Amino acid sequence: MKKIKNKKGFTLLEILVALTILSVGLLGLASLQIVAVRSNSFSLQLSTATILAQQKLEEFKQTPYANIASGSDTISSQTGTGAVATLGITFNRQWTVSDNTPVADSKQVDVTVSWTGIDGKSHSVTLSSIYAKR
Repeated sequence: MKKIKNKKGFTLLEILVALTILSVGLLGLASLQIVAVRSNSFSLQLSTATILAQQKLEEFKQTPYANIASGSDTISSQTGTGAVATLGITFNRQWTVSDNTPVADSKQVDVTVSWTGIDGKSHSVTLSSIYAKR
């Protein structure tokens, strides 16, 4: 039998080892992709809740001082627009008004937006502002 002196190319074992290493690396990247998608989803939910709280505080800027009062509402995919409509999540918004806080002739308004995320966990965002009597 004649031996081949000039060995060019790869053996089957070398190819299998290389494919195994490549597969492990690709599986790691796939799991990172899943984490990134979940993080992006939560980030959108958090941004939407913050925007809803900020919108309510902005409404109070246009409201006469005497009419600023506590209350609540619900924003869902049927009643909301933009991201709320596409998320399919119901956001519960509640605002509490504290008179003469922190000083006389002012009102502190705390707006809390809560929701149950796609992951099934409860989340909330609270923004506060102070309005002075004009």
